[in-house]
Amino acid sequence: MEICISALLSASSSIIGFFGLIFFQTKKRTILLYFLYYILLFFFVAPYIGQWVTIFLIAGACLIIWFSFHHILYIALSLVGYFICVLLNHAISIPANFAGISIANIQADYFILFSLGFLLLVALVNCLIGRFLITPCITLLENCPPRFLRALLLELLLGACLSTFNIIYGEMVHYPIQVLTVNGILVSVLVLSSAVLFYILYQILLQNQQLALQQQEQEITREYMTQMEDLYQDMCSFRHDYKNILSTMEYYMEHKELDKLEEYFRQEILPTASSLPGQDFILGRLTQVQVAPIKSLLCSKLCSCQNKQIPFTLSIPEPVTHFPMDVLSLSQILGILLDNAMEAALQTEKPYLEIILLPQEEHIYIEIKNSTLPLTVPISDLSRRGFSTKKGHTGLGLHTVQKLLAPLDHVQFSLEVQDSIFSAKLVL
Repeated sequence: MEICISALLSASSSIIGFFGLIFFQTKKRTILLYFLYYILLFFFVAPYIGQWVTIFLIAGACLIIWFSFHHILYIALSLVGYFICVLLNHAISIPANFAGISIANIQADYFILFSLGFLLLVALVNCLIGRFLITPCITLLENCPPRFLRALLLELLLGACLSTFNIIYGEMVHYPIQVLTVNGILVSVLVLSSAVLFYILYQILLQNQQLALQQQEQEITREYMTQMEDLYQDMCSFRHDYKNILSTMEYYMEHKELDKLEEYFRQEILPTASSLPGQDFILGRLTQVQVAPIKSLLCSKLCSCQNKQIPFTLSIPEPVTHFPMDVLSLSQILGILLDNAMEAALQTEKPYLEIILLPQEEHIYIEIKNSTLPLTVPISDLSRRGFSTKKGHTGLGLHTVQKLLAPLDHVQFSLEVQDSIFSAKLVL
């Protein structure tokens, strides 16, 4: 019974070590698979090879994570989580060794108590780091150049080899304080260097994204100004024509020439109805949005609607001066939702798109509606990683939206389909 409890605690600690930083991105079946893998190693391999089993633990975790995510970033993060786990282990065992409690004493007399306390500590540290530091940055980090990630992964694997060799050697010589100290220093250097590298990488990627967004914003602003200038010219021309129309109608009415008035109305006035400002006038409502990146994004997507001949409606009854979340993340979320809306609308006989942006007392309500074909799957499946109703697509759109919103407790997101209208709602 004690062996089973020890195995469960050790397996849980190993899982939190490898998956703690990416826990909120990992599927439950992936964690279950590694749990079963660890149990098999613990019962059938570890009793015969001792700490050499660490090699199989690390290799197995890397392979399972690779086949689950197909991205080097997650393997690198899992190794960093493992090093944090080892560092915390040394942070407990080294002071205990100085206090006269050796590793052998811990394994013989306090193993379950030690494992339980260690599990809680690792879960607290890794999951908090994963929740508040890794998850908000994960989408941006996924766009890191592969060459950099490969170099980082190579460094981490080399560090894992050195740390594993030190652990195996420590078992052979019964874990003297010198070996524990050397391994603790090595792992500390790996954790700190990895943290610094990830921070520098994140800052570089963030600056690149902001620069790209600024360039896009400038380009869209120029397009927006061109649209507004054209709209202004159309309005001036219409006002001039309108005055002429009124003068002509006044002449016919003064001379009681109703037949000519009717003829003039049908031949001259009715044909001009098609030239009245329509969706271009709707674009003018974007002046209500006073946050430049969001205004630029909406302008770009609505101009794209015009080019694709998708009728659209924009409702912004009051000025919007700010959004209570990161503007870059919101731009990415709205971009994905609007792209999906346009793609779905184009598949229908009567395309339609509507954007509602409604500032309230304490919230900002955003809704994007579009015409859609009947869904063939439950709406909950649309946010699943890798799922797509479009052939050849990766299916990462709505899944990315969910990842960006995961750390934001104050943001509500929902999807709804009713009467062939698909609706995505955000409450900020």
